Amino acid sequence: MLADDYKMSALYHFREQKLTAEVLLDLRACRMTAAMDIPLPGNKGAKATLSWLAKVFTNQPVEDASICIIWPGRGADVLLTLEAFLSEPEYYSEGQKQAPKAVKLIVSRHGVRTFKSRKKVILDVEEMVLELVGYARSNAWISAQKPP
Repeated sequence: MLADDYKMSALYHFREQKLTAEVLLDLRACRMTAAMDIPLPGNKGAKATLSWLAKVFTNQPVEDASICIIWPGRGADVLLTLEAFLSEPEYYSEGQKQAPKAVKLIVSRHGVRTFKSRKKVILDVEEMVLELVGYARSNAWISAQKPP
C-alpha cells in the first residue's frame, strides 16, 4: 500500500506470449524499475543460450539495464549489468550445462529531480515501460495486441 511503504507497483500480462512485465515505483528511494522475462530458445545448452542473449543485446543495447540469470537446481543466480554481461558472456556459463531456467531484463533508473514533480514521474515511468515493451516488440518477444 502506498501509504505504508511508499511503493507502487503494476503487473502487465501479455497473454498470447505468456510474458509478464513488472513495474515498481519506490518513492522513498526515488527509483523506478521495470522488468520483463525474456523468452529463451529451446533445445540449447548454457553456453549457446548465453551466446544467443549476447547477440540479442549487442544489436540493441538498453539504457540503464541489468539482467538476472536464473539457473536450474542449486546454481547461484546472477544479477549483473548488461554492459558487464556483454563484455564476457561465456564467463557466466562456466560450470553450467543446462540452459538458464529464466532470464529477466531489468531497467532501473534513479532520479531525485524526477520525483519532485508528479507529472514528470508519471511521464518518466511511462517512457521507461514503453521503451521496454518496444524493445520486446522489436525482438519479436511480444506482438501488438489484437482488439477484442
